[in-house]
Amino acid sequence: MLNAQNLNNPKFPFIIVCLALICCQTVVAQMFETVTGPISNTLSDSRSVNFLDINNDGWEDIYVSNGREGGQEDLLYINDGNGQMVAVTNMEIIQPSNPSDGARFVDYNNDGHVDAMVTSWYGAEDLLYLNNGSAELNYNASAGIASGSYAETASFGDYNNDGWLDLYIINSGGNKKNYLYKNLQNGKFERIFNHILVVEAKLSREAIWGDFNGDGNTDLFVSNESNQTNDVFFGLGGGDFQKLNTGSIVTSQKGSMTGVMGGY
Repeated sequence: MLNAQNLNNPKFPFIIVCLALICCQTVVAQMFETVTGPISNTLSDSRSVNFLDINNDGWEDIYVSNGREGGQEDLLYINDGNGQMVAVTNMEIIQPSNPSDGARFVDYNNDGHVDAMVTSWYGAEDLLYLNNGSAELNYNASAGIASGSYAETASFGDYNNDGWLDLYIINSGGNKKNYLYKNLQNGKFERIFNHILVVEAKLSREAIWGDFNGDGNTDLFVSNESNQTNDVFFGLGGGDFQKLNTGSIVTSQKGSMTGVMGGY
């Protein structure tokens, strides 16, 4: 602690010098160069880039969502393990020409294979996909997802602490209300109405799940743009939440696009 007694201590400047020497480390600049191939050569109106291991081979693959108003196929590239990304051309997840704003890849049916959610704007359909275990992401027609939205993206979190990932879709158009879906543990979801997480009508851009207060319950942060306040909801257990109404994080009017949770 820096105080008057420290400043009068003849050893104190020596301590400062030692700390400065410890903190001075050589920083080596990382050099990057453009990798030629289908990713850098393909023109698209991209909205998000996602890393996933679709085939469980230990190499990260890449999914690009394209949000052109008139619709455009998304892009999927498989990592061949030798520094090359191979474009996929015949999988169901890239065939719809939706205006795809965001995508999320998680294992929502707990079978050990990554599944997908691709959200759309302009009232188009949000599309949920299941991994068949053979590196194929197929459209989950019976998932129970609403027919359309103005979704920026989606976020998976266990809102009721039952061990299964639930789905939260973030809207910035239409009636501006976000969607909450409960995981029914069979590849299907049930939309939850009249819940505190879906009553706000703001231009939402991102949702972050996490245990913010360390009580073991899942909490939720929602970032909102256009000079609107952000939202924090503390989980109480069993799917119940309480909205935080005090503090600058929820009272300052900002144009927030996203957020991240970490121990600063």
